[in-house]
Amino acid sequence: MIKINNLNFKYNENKVLNNINIHIDNYFKGKLISIIGPNGCGKSTLLKLINKSLSIKSGMILLERKNNKKLNYLDLSKIICTISQGYETTFPFKVIDYVRMGYSNRNTNYNYMNENSLMEVTKALELTDTKEFFNKSIKELSGGELQRVRLARAICQNPKILILDESFSAMDIAYKIKMINVIKKYALENNIIVISVMHDVNLVYKYSDSVIVLKNGDLIEFGETKQILNEILLKNVFEINTTLIKNKGFLIEN
Repeated sequence: MIKINNLNFKYNENKVLNNINIHIDNYFKGKLISIIGPNGCGKSTLLKLINKSLSIKSGMILLERKNNKKLNYLDLSKIICTISQGYETTFPFKVIDYVRMGYSNRNTNYNYMNENSLMEVTKALELTDTKEFFNKSIKELSGGELQRVRLARAICQNPKILILDESFSAMDIAYKIKMINVIKKYALENNIIVISVMHDVNLVYKYSDSVIVLKNGDLIEFGETKQILNEILLKNVFEINTTLIKNKGFLIEN
């Protein structure tokens, strides 16, 4: 559960979020919620406030009925896993070691790779089609391959809320579709809320259960995808002309 009350945020004097109120209750467990909006509208900032990458100055966020300001990072990691935009590391972890780090919120002892956890790691690698990279360094992977490995680690973390900030952006279209379906199935089977920033409105329309729409730091809409995502909204938010084709997706006409 996520409850956001009267949330405001600014960088220096530049206001980024304006009085955001969103309630994501138990109804959304097992569902995929997408966040859409123009560049700079506050999407990533909102996610960073939820996961405490940024400090809240005005407003409140409750995670599982707990004020996120009061959660330490170990407790926070048991609730939320975030896959953020981009990833750089100077250390060439093997994929197996990198993925098993997802267990660090369950056991602070690094030597916790027993037979059961190894089976879970292997299953996560199989789900994300990355088992072949088992002994590779993560620095040898392409951007799309690394994104799939990061999804495997998130699965091992076993969060209640999974936050994906453009986490499919480097994948080819086939893997984007495959991984979205993997995450949707995983969320449904494990009662997880998934919140994802995606820029492709057709992928959002086809795969998202609900959509949060932001523009200029304001919450424009939050509701079921097929009910609110239409030509008028896309014109209002993105200033593009579209036609919805047989309730399957949007033809962009600009």
